[in-house]
Amino acid sequence: MKEKDRDNAKSVLVVEDDRDISEVVSFILENEGYHVQTNCDGHLFPEDWKDRPSLILLDIWILDVNGGDICDRFKHDPTLKDIPIIMMSANRDLSVIAYNCKADDFLSKPFDIQLLIDKVARLIA
Repeated sequence: MKEKDRDNAKSVLVVEDDRDISEVVSFILENEGYHVQTNCDGHLFPEDWKDRPSLILLDIWILDVNGGDICDRFKHDPTLKDIPIIMMSANRDLSVIAYNCKADDFLSKPFDIQLLIDKVARLIA
């Protein structure tokens, strides 16, 4: 992505400890025109962000961190609650987990590429 295009792009933060999945998701979303940042350890400190993301794609388990807890914390923080969060997992209880932590949507792994694109576009629009 060109520098000037990056300035106008919506940004997505991908929080995923599986580097292959993180790279595939980044590639897909960058091809759709999004600026993608990644985080592989789940330790999210908004004060350290260079750019506030327009959306967060968050795995349920990132190393020793519970993504549901991260989502719940963000959704109860007045300064962060408006950032849409899509929970990702192969867990069969994903819809319940996403509902309980107030995620905006969820995406089951393995995921359909077009479904990923559609969900991100809908929540960032």
